[in-house]
Amino acid sequence: MSDFEKLGAFYIGRGYDARQDALAARTAEREELPRRIDQEATDLTSSLDANQMALTRLRIAPRKSDIAIGRIAIAWEPWRAGADGLPRPASVL
Repeated sequence: MSDFEKLGAFYIGRGYDARQDALAARTAEREELPRRIDQEATDLTSSLDANQMALTRLRIAPRKSDIAIGRIAIAWEPWRAGADGLPRPASVL
């Protein structure tokens, strides 16, 4: 690019107008973006409102193959009547 095509920080010549138009378009998009984000967030929030959702009760019976028992444990603690006649754990007496 020759010295005649430069003027300070700006370039004069082919494509300058196209670059300026592209810059203006991108600037307009950037300024429009927060409004679009707010609108989409509002739309999404309203579509996920629990009061507007239609729920249908569906009963599904389990099959034998759906039930699995891992471990069985029994816990037991002996109780005895205390001096006052009230039952208490034997470990406390």
